[in-house]
Amino acid sequence: MKTFLAVALFLGLAASAQAKDIAQYSFNHTDASGAREIDTLTLSDDGVATIARVTLGRFLDASLPVDGEGVLPTVTAKLSKEVFNKLKFEIGTLATAEIVTTRQQVVCMMMPMPGASRSLLVNRGGELTVVQTQVGCWAVTHVAPKDAFNKETAKSLISALEVLGLTYVDGK
Repeated sequence: MKTFLAVALFLGLAASAQAKDIAQYSFNHTDASGAREIDTLTLSDDGVATIARVTLGRFLDASLPVDGEGVLPTVTAKLSKEVFNKLKFEIGTLATAEIVTTRQQVVCMMMPMPGASRSLLVNRGGELTVVQTQVGCWAVTHVAPKDAFNKETAKSLISALEVLGLTYVDGK
């Protein structure tokens, strides 16, 4: 019985020690050669940022990668304690913020650039949940924090995650 309890305790500690994702943001951009790229940055509660990049091709090339074509190796980076704590505070703020979903009756004829959804997800109640979606007249459904302070927090976090993604994956 003691062995069973020891194994159960060990497995419980091992499971709790596994890092959990606390935020995720995907964005697209164009590199110096004109190729479109999609970066997805995932931040875990142990301060590690994981960045995955997919290269799509030129701006007017509508084709998507097939069978891993254009997928670059995933990059991981351990953030400094100061950077991680700043991001974690903003994520914690958004994790408890009231989120509203609005729907537009009329959308414009503009088409968004193919690629990432530009949705910010944070861990709310144990799972990654959308707290901010892409802004644009083409978006029928828009998710965002209800109050102005949390909207600014979401914008700030999005900018920080995008800068981190571009910095670490490009090796600068």
